Amino acid sequence: MESLGKDRDSSIAVIGLVEVRFMSSIFPPILAISAATVANA
Repeated sequence: MESLGKDRDSSIAVIGLVEVRFMSSIFPPILAISAATVANA
């Protein structure tokens, strides 16, 4: 039971890491586009 909880925690950590990577690769273009839109408006 102990190892099962440990595995779940590590998979949650991996998912969190992937999410952070994904966000950091996705967000800058979105921010740039929205900034350009605001600048043009």
